[in-house]
Amino acid sequence: MAVATGTKRFRFDLSEATVTKIPYDIRTLVIDKYNGANETCFIQFGPDAEETREEIEHHKAWGWDEDKEIWIVNLSPQPGKELKFTVGGPGTYISAGSTYNGVPVANQTSLAHGQVTVGTSEVALASSSVSVPDGFSVVIKALASNTGKVYVGLSGVTTTNGFELSAGDTVELFVTDLSTIHLIADAADQGVAYIEEQ
Repeated sequence: MAVATGTKRFRFDLSEATVTKIPYDIRTLVIDKYNGANETCFIQFGPDAEETREEIEHHKAWGWDEDKEIWIVNLSPQPGKELKFTVGGPGTYISAGSTYNGVPVANQTSLAHGQVTVGTSEVALASSSVSVPDGFSVVIKALASNTGKVYVGLSGVTTTNGFELSAGDTVELFVTDLSTIHLIADAADQGVAYIEEQ
């Protein structure tokens, strides 16, 4: 199996127990996101090579001096959990009908960004629909000049049930549309900035 140059990002749905081969040889592997349970998800160096397993952890990284064939092992179903990782060397794109359950996530060519003024009445982050590409996220930051706190949530968010952001705090959210995110503050004229790849 040939090795090309560059990188590819992938996402795994961990709702099922699987043993799945990354479909090309790699030199590096970096875990971008893992929100599953400890001692449940692993990499291993063969389809049945349990003795080679190494546990997957958030932001863990591996590098090798030679090409490696890697399998991703999820021992138990983890509904609602996911694994995102980057591998060194772009391989052949996964064709339709492949048994591989990872979804290649391409880099995007544009950005959506802006700032929103938030007060004591609830507002949406985006006044109209702004889609977030599959596999990407939006980062929201409370402006450094804020004197109060901003709270993040869905429609109906309040200062008692929202996710609290003090001045300078950030939160990363994986949503399908920016308009689903709502904000409220405990004082007038607070602000947030946001950015996401398009």
